[in-house]
Amino acid sequence: MHCRAQLIKEKIWSAVVTDRPASGSDSKGNLVADALIIVNEWALATIQMSVKPVYLHSVTAVSTAKDA
Repeated sequence: MHCRAQLIKEKIWSAVVTDRPASGSDSKGNLVADALIIVNEWALATIQMSVKPVYLHSVTAVSTAKDA
């Protein structure tokens, strides 16, 4: 519950609840894809810092916030 609230507060909850869209071939598509990568990294780091040590292996073994 606290982790979810933190992700919402940081405006990165979308990385957890949405699938990553396919990246476009134009420069705008690449910018969007780059922004989504950054949001995913922020969200994943927040989740990893929020879990108890016993669960840390589970959330460090994945590469997306949604999987975590």
